[in-house]
Amino acid sequence: MPDLDLRSIPGPIVDPLPRRTDAWVAFALEQIRPQIENDNEPVSVIGWSYGGIVAAEVARALHSEGRTIGVVAMIDSVRPRLHPQGFSESFWYYLWEASNIDNPDERWSRIRSGAWNVVKLVTKRWKKKVLPGQSLGPGDPVARAVHVSFLNYRGTAFPFTVDLFVAAASEARWREPSLGWSASFTHAWNLHRLPGDHRTLYREDHIGDLARELYRAFALQRGE
Repeated sequence: MPDLDLRSIPGPIVDPLPRRTDAWVAFALEQIRPQIENDNEPVSVIGWSYGGIVAAEVARALHSEGRTIGVVAMIDSVRPRLHPQGFSESFWYYLWEASNIDNPDERWSRIRSGAWNVVKLVTKRWKKKVLPGQSLGPGDPVARAVHVSFLNYRGTAFPFTVDLFVAAASEARWREPSLGWSASFTHAWNLHRLPGDHRTLYREDHIGDLARELYRAFALQRGE
């Protein structure tokens, strides 16, 4: 991307790895602050998958400190509460979601779909004999730490514009263009639809498509 100073932030090398988003954010801020302390330009952050959530929360922290925020790019980042994990969590989540729908027909439709999702969740747990609180995450320690942090995330509305990049396969799977984030976007947000799936976005298959859309997001932010 021409004219853009992009820098990567390495993940933490600690044992145990963070299990909450605020810890990942704190680590990222330690790496970022020294690089921007003498720079008054808008700060932009980009993250893929769960990294998109961390990037948005980093932007929130910097925004609260008075920094000007540029592009906040969440690449195929699904909202953790889109499909809750436990019975109680599911029940209250779908009830809350339905209560925020004004149209009676849409509200009733969401109640029915939510009830069906709860039934499927209970049936799945019964069949697999998975107890609440039992590990459902992957075995790799890094992936496991990310998985637990993802499930523990409780975010609030973002006070800035977010650019959401969504793979076609993800939109089809979750049946939600915003991947569950629409209620968290109180400001205008930009949807960038991309071909492929969650992983081909950073592979040769579609990395070019992603790069072009990212550049477009920066161009829009600069008013070009």
